Amino acid sequence: MAGTESLDWIQNDTTMFADDLLLQWDTSVPELERMISTIQKCFRVLARLGLQVQHRKTQLLVAHKGRLAHKWWQTHTASTKEGRFLRVPQPNQKDLQLPIVAQLTYLGIVLSYKDAATATVEHRLQVAEAQRARLLKVLHSRTLPLRKRVQLWVACVRSSALYGLHLLDLQQKHVARITIVLVRHLRAIARSFAHMSQEASQALLLRLGVEDPLPFLLRNGQQSWLVRCSSLKQLLWKTALRPRPPLRVSRCRYKQRCDTSVRRVDNGWCQ
Repeated sequence: MAGTESLDWIQNDTTMFADDLLLQWDTSVPELERMISTIQKCFRVLARLGLQVQHRKTQLLVAHKGRLAHKWWQTHTASTKEGRFLRVPQPNQKDLQLPIVAQLTYLGIVLSYKDAATATVEHRLQVAEAQRARLLKVLHSRTLPLRKRVQLWVACVRSSALYGLHLLDLQQKHVARITIVLVRHLRAIARSFAHMSQEASQALLLRLGVEDPLPFLLRNGQQSWLVRCSSLKQLLWKTALRPRPPLRVSRCRYKQRCDTSVRRVDNGWCQ
């Protein structure tokens, strides 16, 4: 890829994990033309590495507006009974047909131009429900101590529900939805149903030693923010800031600045 594409685009607009590639382009006509060329090159690189690409699983997310964009997409796409496809020419072969979709799941997170946060929350809860269904007999067993069953639920079900959510711009409705579902799981495990025991959700979480989802997500979001701040500082030091004297910012002040920014985000999140 580095032999045919700019290093800047590879660093900023691509994500590569094992044999999964996430590629991004801006919505300008020259960029769209370059997109076709880059897709062709990606398929050639993967084929040269001996990988067999499933074209139907290679999906395309699109958001565009304007007359020129509409005209370009009309020219380069085709519709069948299975949906709409982007046509990618191949030398001496049939055109590739890449499905255009409204959303796709990548590394456990739903990508979409329309409310990706809600779609991801629902996807993670579905994954958690599937994990819970597999373990239901054990989680509700009377022979296993409650503490062990809760630990199993935290390790397998709760972790599946909260995976990756700290990276999203969650709103209060999302956190409320997550909390309701997870507390319902715990009530069933502990046999503490609200209409019978009158035990409040926070009291149940405290009794079982399970952290409330909100502070858990906030803490992980702060850690993610600090990692990004550190990565950005290193990147700036390697590039634009290298010829200049280094900024003398103590670790404590640097962490305080990041925490202040995170608190602003958190305050907006919880309103």
